[in-house]
Amino acid sequence: MKINTYQVILLLFLNTYSLSGQEKTTFQCDTEKKLNIGLLGKVKTISILTTFSNGNIDEDLYYIFDKNGIATEVIGNGLGIDIKNKKLREVAIHYNFKDGKLISKLNKMSNGLDGEIYEYDNHWNLVNEKDYIDNILIKEIAKRFDTINRLQEKVEYLYGAYSNYDEKSQTNKANYINDKETYKYDKKNNLILIISEDIKRGSTQKTYYKYDTNNNRIEEGSCVIFNSDSNCVFKPHFGYKYDNKGRLIKKIELGQFHPHNTDDIYNYNKKGYKTRVIGYYYTFPNNDYKVGYQYNYKFNKFGNMTEESEIIGDYRRIDFDSYKKKTIKYDNLQNIVIEEYLNEYSTPIRVIVNKYEYDKNGNWTKKEILKGTSFDSLKTFQISTRKIEYYE
Repeated sequence: MKINTYQVILLLFLNTYSLSGQEKTTFQCDTEKKLNIGLLGKVKTISILTTFSNGNIDEDLYYIFDKNGIATEVIGNGLGIDIKNKKLREVAIHYNFKDGKLISKLNKMSNGLDGEIYEYDNHWNLVNEKDYIDNILIKEIAKRFDTINRLQEKVEYLYGAYSNYDEKSQTNKANYINDKETYKYDKKNNLILIISEDIKRGSTQKTYYKYDTNNNRIEEGSCVIFNSDSNCVFKPHFGYKYDNKGRLIKKIELGQFHPHNTDDIYNYNKKGYKTRVIGYYYTFPNNDYKVGYQYNYKFNKFGNMTEESEIIGDYRRIDFDSYKKKTIKYDNLQNIVIEEYLNEYSTPIRVIVNKYEYDKNGNWTKKEILKGTSFDSLKTFQISTRKIEYYE
């Protein structure tokens, strides 16, 4: 399917909905970021079906929201990985929530428990995660928080798909500890030490953090000990510097890294958007210090990046092809409509065009993704359709 220049320009001016003052339904899930979604209006349900150009289904999701805009359930159908039998399997994953927190992620196509269970304390701190396959508990992560909700300890248990561990009696549970982390804080609640114990290998890593008077992290480093050896010599790894607004302006590698150390310098515009990153390489033992790369960035008035340019260096890749500049264009609802990757001769090597259809609330109901090496070679790659039901 081809698209000409007139059609591209037309895409940029379609759908001139007003965003000011409109009610929104937004869902953010820390443990399942792929489910995150933002919608305009008071949404009751939304069904999303994504297919590839060959007709294969990539994703099938169904959301249910209450009248307060909080998700109560999400259902996902598709293919998942059968860890026990090491193969793909059909799954119908039901995500259940309470007060916006994920409490279970279960495959309803399996008998009994198959998936993950999440438990929280009275302050909604996630204190326990359990992973089941065919009613067998194979993994567990337990967390402990203090009275001011600071994480104090995290313990990972690995039971495996064929262990004889009895979850009810919890007999010999300590034998299944895989690793353990403990956390320490200063008087300002800054994290200053993480002690990570690898039980299987018998090693312990201690990672420290230092802060300035404004609670900005200025240094971190670590040491590793084996077999309870108490001689733990800390070595710094990274240092950080900030401007008077608390923005990171320099990241310094303090250790000795291969093939070189890198110091990153960051610049910002008046709105606080990061506009330039310069990386300086410091090579041992000849003490050679030179610019290794430089990236410049541009943004629109909404804070969305419109251009990324590689001024120095040869690191940017899409698939196996190098590119020097990436440009991004948006429609009036700030959905991406064009992504163009250009080589050193300003010739496109990859073009991605998103075509949308919108409903009266300004939510897209159809999204067609076209890909090609130029605008003349664009072909449909993927199509997503959304059916949205609103509260009156």
